[in-house]
Amino acid sequence: MANQKRINLISIRKKMLDKGLSQRDLAAHFGVDFTYVSHALAGRRKSLLGKIAAYVAEYRPVKKAA
Repeated sequence: MANQKRINLISIRKKMLDKGLSQRDLAAHFGVDFTYVSHALAGRRKSLLGKIAAYVAEYRPVKKAA
């Protein structure tokens, strides 16, 4: 079961990188301290991790006009 959890954490981080989201962006969106997001992505805060996973899955980057 630990392997499944690790794979999910890695996939969340990969999606964040692909979409250009940083941990600071997530902290600002959820209105929490940066360390909460960091700990959630390390697997220590399960409730916040679920919210982060849902937000990252639905996030669409905004294209800026050139």
